[in-house]
Amino acid sequence: MVNDLAAWSNQLAAAVEVAGQHVAALQNANNTFAAGILWPQDGGAVVVTADHALHQQEVRAVVLPDGREVAASVAGRDPGTDIAVLRLAESVSAPALPAAATDWKAGHLALAVGRSSDAGLSASLGIISVAAGPWRTWRGGQVDQMLRLDLGLYPGASGGIVVGGAQTLIGMATRGLSRVGSIALPFVTLSRVVAALVSGGRVVRGYLGVGLQPIALPPHLSQQKYAHAHILVSVEPQGPAEQAGLMIGDIVLAIEGKAIEDTGGLIEFLDSGSVGKTLSLDILRGGHPETVGITVGPRPGKD
Repeated sequence: MVNDLAAWSNQLAAAVEVAGQHVAALQNANNTFAAGILWPQDGGAVVVTADHALHQQEVRAVVLPDGREVAASVAGRDPGTDIAVLRLAESVSAPALPAAATDWKAGHLALAVGRSSDAGLSASLGIISVAAGPWRTWRGGQVDQMLRLDLGLYPGASGGIVVGGAQTLIGMATRGLSRVGSIALPFVTLSRVVAALVSGGRVVRGYLGVGLQPIALPPHLSQQKYAHAHILVSVEPQGPAEQAGLMIGDIVLAIEGKAIEDTGGLIEFLDSGSVGKTLSLDILRGGHPETVGITVGPRPGKD
């Protein structure tokens, strides 16, 4: 038994060392730390980290696994998925990332590895406590799989790598998307968002330019098909809604024939592939039903 425990302990320590080859330390302007994943890109590397860990500050330096400090700048940020990409000031080679898997289940082991410039590697061992389907974050980002981690992340460990059995890549650790614990952003989500941030600096999401507030329909207007309704309380000048002729006071009953229970239902129609699409809105205007077509525009500025 003692020998078995010693062997497993040595295997874990070796796994941390291997995973640590992919993890850098980020030093922010106020000397706070975060971790980042060295991400192979065009023969070199960028650093992928948790957006919330940057605290809207400049990065003073990236400390590589070999101890070298390299200047870096933000190449792009996506608060919706809590992913940011840093561009390094000099060419850095990065080892190939571990093979990724998508068949994770609740109960699978998870090893989160971070790094700080003062303490070096940090590691947390636990399990995947929830492995569910795709989900939309409270910031509006689309994540391909919900992977909740039953482990503690040390300060500065957000943005580090999470691996499973046989050192297979699970994703990136973050505390920025859940108030109850840590999340592993899966590799497939990282790949999609990183590609968008490297090429364009942001993830373009759809935009209608309206402010909505839920209301209860009066009995003489209520229909079983439309159990929920939202009134327009603001319409952005020159936005897609104004260009479609929508006005403050219009009541939205459905989009593409689907009743909208809350603003989360609206966001479902505004993912990164929605820009340029025309949506059909069932509305009430002055108590009379109408159908309006509205073309989704790109959200202004950075998401």
